[in-house]
Amino acid sequence: MRAELSKRNIMEVLSVEKLWDLSKLDVRERAALRKSIGQPFGTDAGAMIAFFKALCTEPGEKNKDILFKCMCLECLWRPGETKGRPKMLQEILHDMIKAGDVIATRRFFYMLDISSTNNLLYQLEKCVRLIKVRYPRQAVDFQALVRDLLQWGDPDLKKSWINSIFCET
Repeated sequence: MRAELSKRNIMEVLSVEKLWDLSKLDVRERAALRKSIGQPFGTDAGAMIAFFKALCTEPGEKNKDILFKCMCLECLWRPGETKGRPKMLQEILHDMIKAGDVIATRRFFYMLDISSTNNLLYQLEKCVRLIKVRYPRQAVDFQALVRDLLQWGDPDLKKSWINSIFCET
């Protein structure tokens, strides 16, 4: 019963077009989320208020960690700081690896080997912070990233990521 409920929650999240809307938040609320990047879900009351205020859907108990981490990471970029359309994380990693970025390659391979959500989110944080340093004006499509992270255990998804990062198209 619990596995069926969890599967239903993931499918509901995957079907929603927009998972959160950061434009609903003021500067202080975005800062609270940004400061909570390295903290577990539920640690900071201000970040929790901002998290639930920005949500456009009910996250489901199991999905909250992933949604919270991605929302906090998106707050690394301030409004108006980015140029162009948000790119999928694997597109950015492809560009970095193609340019010979050894650290990006190593971090991506760490992500592939991870099975626990906590370790995956930690490695994801390191990847996103690296992108923020190397490409400060490039936005990441965190909404699409959440959809992938919710299915991270699926080998076909990982193959898709490997193909999009290492294969020329």
